[in-house]
Amino acid sequence: MGRSVNRLVDIARLSGVSIGTVDRVIHERGRVSPEAKKKVEEAIQELDYQPNIMARSLRMREIADVQIFLPEATSDEFWQLSRNGIESEIGNWSHYGINIQTLEFGLKEDLGLEGLHQKMGMPTGMVLAPVGKVASALLEWSSVNAIPTTLFNSTFPGFTPLSFNGQDLFQSGRLAADLICNSGSAKKRCVILHLDEPVSAAIYLQEKVDGFASLALKKGLNFESIFIRAESDPEKLSQLLSDSSIGSLYISTSNGTSVVAELLQDLGRKDLVTVGYDMLEANVKGLKKWIYELPHQPKSWSDGSHGAE
Repeated sequence: MGRSVNRLVDIARLSGVSIGTVDRVIHERGRVSPEAKKKVEEAIQELDYQPNIMARSLRMREIADVQIFLPEATSDEFWQLSRNGIESEIGNWSHYGINIQTLEFGLKEDLGLEGLHQKMGMPTGMVLAPVGKVASALLEWSSVNAIPTTLFNSTFPGFTPLSFNGQDLFQSGRLAADLICNSGSAKKRCVILHLDEPVSAAIYLQEKVDGFASLALKKGLNFESIFIRAESDPEKLSQLLSDSSIGSLYISTSNGTSVVAELLQDLGRKDLVTVGYDMLEANVKGLKKWIYELPHQPKSWSDGSHGAE
């Protein structure tokens, strides 16, 4: 019998007890004989029964306060898209007595928890994108206060979430290496470019690098990781992309592909195999302009996850 149709009456019928007895066992209230309890528990296991949390919330008029934490939407188009998706669902869940509050935090070190603490209170549950030092502090706070927490976008070492929603970053990095190794580029030198975000400050970038390395090393691909801040050091970025010894480029950050594509077009570089991240509008437009407006088309790919372009 499928989980979706399992009801208290099904458990009662299978265990041979009343619905009231089943209710008392499930909700741990009232007196039930050991024999009856055992029969109900066996029926629950056999039917793979799961309680309807939403229906219970409506019946008991319970209110759940869920707080969602993500980086400031203005810092990256990716986070704005995430926020748009969250806000589109808030109204749907309010019918079930679930209040959802979205709180943004800065990725810079000087933007800490002080401002958030004034808005947070003590939520029933948390949803968090574990990016940056503020997110790390939030995870520590949720652990100390035993707040059930779900992670999205990336995992966090040493933290066991209630659930996780996101791509496998290790496999995504491995796919990027596979695309480059099979590109046919005669030049074996490859650069993993971390634009505007160092690996040391972003665990999710390290997962991509680890995945990339796991395959690149087997294939004999020579690669190096380089961190550049595009705005503060544009000459360094230009020099890197002008280096004719580099045959392939793996851009790890979400907003880096559009910047690189524009600069490659300005430089007239046609031979650089490029793999980037996130199907953001600016990234897609930048790649298309670079590819189709140059006399010879360079190679670029998308991994189709949320991932590499």
